[in-house]
Amino acid sequence: MPLSKRFTSDELRYADLVVDAIYEWGPTSSFADEPLKKLLSCSNTGGFRPKKKRQGRTGDYAYVVLYSTVAELDWPDNLDGATGLFTYYGDNRRAGHELHEARGNQLLRSCYGNIGHREGRSTIPPFLVFTKLPYEAHARFRGLAVPGHPSKSPAEQLVAIWKSSGEDRFQNYKALFTILAIPVIEREFIDELLDGKQIGNHAPEAWRVWVEEGKYRALEAPQTRIHRSRNEQLPKSGSIQEQVLMLLWKHFETDWRAFEHFSARLVRLMGFKVSDMTVIGRSRDGGVDAIGRLALGHGVDDIEVDFALQAKRYRPGRAINVKETSRLISRLKYRQLGMVVTTSYVGPQAYNEIRADGHPVIIVSGVDTANILIEQGLGKQEDLKGWLNASFPINS
Repeated sequence: MPLSKRFTSDELRYADLVVDAIYEWGPTSSFADEPLKKLLSCSNTGGFRPKKKRQGRTGDYAYVVLYSTVAELDWPDNLDGATGLFTYYGDNRRAGHELHEARGNQLLRSCYGNIGHREGRSTIPPFLVFTKLPYEAHARFRGLAVPGHPSKSPAEQLVAIWKSSGEDRFQNYKALFTILAIPVIEREFIDELLDGKQIGNHAPEAWRVWVEEGKYRALEAPQTRIHRSRNEQLPKSGSIQEQVLMLLWKHFETDWRAFEHFSARLVRLMGFKVSDMTVIGRSRDGGVDAIGRLALGHGVDDIEVDFALQAKRYRPGRAINVKETSRLISRLKYRQLGMVVTTSYVGPQAYNEIRADGHPVIIVSGVDTANILIEQGLGKQEDLKGWLNASFPINS
């Protein structure tokens, strides 16, 4: 696997922004050596880091740096590399404040209110997205983002959601962005933005098209590999996902049937419109633990598709083999989908046969299951325990 391009601290002042390149922290742990401040002259802390134009008034921004650790359980920022959809949560992340007290949320409200027309888009600064590396302080550039995504309706683009902290309840924004198909942001374009030129000579074409026409050219990276490896299906050691998965696995230790009901619930949490669902008794399953119907469409003239689910509560690290997946595949009817939900992973031979033979089987591995729960706000141990105990009580 090729190594990502890296820029040292001494190179940051004049470096271009290269998608997926790494921008290194300086030699000390001091925030004076924080990379984004050196790279883009923005603040060295926070998620929202707007940069004012050289001759601009307060609130007149050249660009906005969005920085995410991608590790806050209550605020699961996420980049879908296949579609270019970036989900980012606003900066009202603690109780005791109103939705629009935070500067970042004020900016979000203004930007999303202006994406529908050329004059409005001309006031919106580009959002430069960076994420923290999992085990290093360095920052990775993920791309230039603009508000909204072509796959989502206007009502979904910016949504105020409720969260609780103890007895306090408060709101924050969930914002959807599109990462544009721009592999490199040249330093000259950054300088033009600082000078107040939104579309100068060095403006990338995808940015120009969005501002002038409102068309999204997303940076899409469809999956081309036949199957995911073991490491890609399981959480990294010491990660939040691993903690979530182990708690889940232990909860169902004495009642594997309850895990089948959990797996059926997980299908709904994945966003599917389930019109019917039945968990089958063990004596009748023959490789299928639940059956149901998915409604596909816009809600007025939906079609329904049958699916069959196989639930495998395996110790993380134990592979699901060909024999087990073959039992599910052999029982799939014509035009019926299959799903495998597990706390572990599907072995390489079984995974390869599913994909190579074109079987319509969705694989929800251990890391997928953990990520779905985290996205639902169940990443904290106490929250997940409470939800599992209430939804799937285990009789000791």
